[in-house]
Amino acid sequence: MNIARIFFAPTAHEVTKKHKEAVQQAAALLDQIAPNWTDKIDLNILDLNDGEDCVLGQAFEEHTGELIVSGGISFAAYSGYEWASYRHKELILLAPGLFSNNDSYLDLWKEAITERQTAKVGTKSDHALVA
Repeated sequence: MNIARIFFAPTAHEVTKKHKEAVQQAAALLDQIAPNWTDKIDLNILDLNDGEDCVLGQAFEEHTGELIVSGGISFAAYSGYEWASYRHKELILLAPGLFSNNDSYLDLWKEAITERQTAKVGTKSDHALVA
């Protein structure tokens, strides 16, 4: 056991690596649940502190207003984030940085989304050349 760990915070590199792994894991889960989720994300308005403009708010925006039944109570989801938090609780547990003021999370989410959007563009143009 490293005694220094008890007294000192982890380095920025360690925190960033941990954050990046968590964001990548959450993005991979989103890929499984909603394969085209990145098509719905507008990076210009992405705001991790807003239930409508956060990753889940934008990815599941079409579910805003849908009925949610929880504990015998029915109510309409006020945002995609709220809908996802009831329908896919595993996303909330894994999706780091949601409702976070940590700029590193925002940057990491933008990076993960951009990588996926760029990969899709490359795939579409590859198919166009084959056809």
